[in-house]
Amino acid sequence: MKKWLISTIAAAIALLASTALADGSITLSPDGSKSTDASVRIDGQTVTITQAGTYQIAGTLGDGALIVESGENAKITLVLGGVSIKNSTGAAIQIATADDVTIELAEGTTNVLQSGEEVDIAVATESEEASGGALQSKVDLKIKGKGSLTVLGYLNNGIHCTKDLKIKNGNISVTALGHGIKGKNSVTVSGGTVTVTSGKDGITSDETENEEKGFVTIENGEIIITSAGDGVSAETTLTVTGGVISIISGGGSANAQQKTDNMRGWWDFDNSASDDNSASCKGLKAGKALVISGGSITIDAQDDALHTDGDMTISGGECILSTGDDGAHAALSLTVLDGKITVLTSYEGLEANQITLAGGELDITASDDGINANGGSDGFSGGFGGGFGGGRGGMGGSFSGRRNDTNNQNGDMTPPDNSNMQTPPDGNAPSGNPPTMPGQDAADSTTTDDTTDKQPVLLITGGKITVNADGDGLDSNGDLRVEGGDITINGPANGGNGALDIGTENGGVGFISGGTLIALGASSMAENFGSTSTQCVFLVTMNSFGAGETITITDSQGNVLYTGVTVKSANSVVFSSADLVVGETYTVTIGSNSATVTQSSTVVGNSNGFGGGFGRH
Repeated sequence: MKKWLISTIAAAIALLASTALADGSITLSPDGSKSTDASVRIDGQTVTITQAGTYQIAGTLGDGALIVESGENAKITLVLGGVSIKNSTGAAIQIATADDVTIELAEGTTNVLQSGEEVDIAVATESEEASGGALQSKVDLKIKGKGSLTVLGYLNNGIHCTKDLKIKNGNISVTALGHGIKGKNSVTVSGGTVTVTSGKDGITSDETENEEKGFVTIENGEIIITSAGDGVSAETTLTVTGGVISIISGGGSANAQQKTDNMRGWWDFDNSASDDNSASCKGLKAGKALVISGGSITIDAQDDALHTDGDMTISGGECILSTGDDGAHAALSLTVLDGKITVLTSYEGLEANQITLAGGELDITASDDGINANGGSDGFSGGFGGGFGGGRGGMGGSFSGRRNDTNNQNGDMTPPDNSNMQTPPDGNAPSGNPPTMPGQDAADSTTTDDTTDKQPVLLITGGKITVNADGDGLDSNGDLRVEGGDITINGPANGGNGALDIGTENGGVGFISGGTLIALGASSMAENFGSTSTQCVFLVTMNSFGAGETITITDSQGNVLYTGVTVKSANSVVFSSADLVVGETYTVTIGSNSATVTQSSTVVGNSNGFGGGFGRH
């Protein structure tokens, strides 16, 4: 009993010693630092804090370090009130042991932490000897305050925490040869102004062994990132609920590898091999889930602007995206419930295996497909199907009438002109495996059973959607289902793609039951919805019309069902509205061209594409 009591008392004394508060001040100086706390060890330009407490710190170390080595239960606050620490060989502040540490930036003060000698991060390489960052912590770290902190990581990372990192507020500027800000377990930004320039990722969390860690959360604040790698990356979940975020990654979209439309000629492929070792240069990237419910996000990315190897959900906020590849890419599902998404430039606007658009406002510009449900992985999909020829889905019906066509004195509606379609040599499809497709990147080729087991689906139930695509406007390698929404598709002017592309070659169906849709494009690959549709829809082919012409659709009484302005040349129109009824006749007028359509059935106008053929993606 006595031995047990003695050991218990000894343990209690040790615990008290490790958590004893030792509030004091530390004045840093290359000529000899001083502290009002006797527990602070000073050895030349190395200052070590050994006990819990709050420390007021000011001064300069020309080549030294501030170290925290306290008990594992110690809670420590470092109040930086005008600190400048440079360490030529390692971290300026090294937090080795404690329970957690808070760095408070005193109001009105400027603080600088530097590791290594100044280098050009665009050309320099990371130090093999040094690890971590200029501000390095092996325990939970919180940064807050009304002052400023400049972190210069010329050896590797800027701020590096192996546990949970939280930035509450403050004006924080990071320049780093490696990652700008890294919290291995997690990073949470809830306020302040954070500016990062980095040779790798701007902000990252990369814990792989604990599925509950490896996340990044942005709740508020202003974040400005210029990164050679990803802007913000999370091994598991990346969540944005607020804040103002601006990212330029990999030099921006102008720095992307040039891509070409793989279907404009039989072998017009961009078959330049991608470098498997090349850096990932995405805007926001998540391993498992990307969730955006608020905030203002502006991204200019060499690669995808928004990317996840899992699911993406956007339910609020505003995203303005410029990208050399996809505006938003999800390997599994992409769901838009609300918010505003503007894709200023992209190869493909939205891409995923399962796409659901239920609300919000989307304005997408793409050099290839606008919205593409293709299996979720970047690159070629759909295969070569069952050969050329055959219908691509859609339903017949009848249309008749007259248009202002000086070359057709009878004014009859004519079948789509397929003369601009290229035919394969000798009438045979190319043999062998297709080349690597533009946009296909080994770093983005992650697939799971979830992606391979589900047929692609593009489902639209609401929202205002505008697409301007040089490839397919709406493209699904499976079903294309429209149940609501206000949809305007400005499809391709060329004959190799269509405003709508339904994966009938894969057993997919086109179905429309609600909403208002108008899709303009080239007639040679024009495609209509299928016979199971419950809302009236028609496809009509006209003389070619150019950009800037007024398009009007009226019924036989002259009531206007739709009016708009064309943005490029085309010669086919698909239109569906709840105002269409079977038995009515409608007039489509574009500039000086007009055509009449009799809605003889729910679906009028045949598709004229390849059908179960080439498998456009």
